[in-house]
Amino acid sequence: MISVNKLDITMKNIFKTLIIITLFSSTTVFALKDNTTVTKEYQKLKMQDGYKAILSSEKPLKKGKNSLSIVILKNDTFVKNADVNIIFALPTMPNMEFSEHAAQNNNKYKLNANFKTAGEWEYELMFKTSLGAIYSKEGRVIIN
Repeated sequence: MISVNKLDITMKNIFKTLIIITLFSSTTVFALKDNTTVTKEYQKLKMQDGYKAILSSEKPLKKGKNSLSIVILKNDTFVKNADVNIIFALPTMPNMEFSEHAAQNNNKYKLNANFKTAGEWEYELMFKTSLGAIYSKEGRVIIN
């Protein structure tokens, strides 16, 4: 026969084990979820006439070469055959700027940006639609 004290100790040990397993599981799930949200960075830009642009990167932006994607939408529909350009400038350093042309690839416009130094870069995203209308929007990205 098991005494009441031994039963009480056994229940406390089971309870402690369940608490440890719960904490371990929740931190593991949180770490996995947090990892997936950090690896993809994006900026949503609202423009005139119902246009929206989404500038994104699969990895955090860093000094050197970076692959960027731009999605341009009008009424939540992808805008095809646009002429898309982006100009990057580092305001703290005169004459530190470059521009890139983005090529359409499926439902995205893709480009490679080579940032020469870390810092807060300003950009101006410009595109011309197949109807000839020109739109632009400014923003900033931080390069590590």
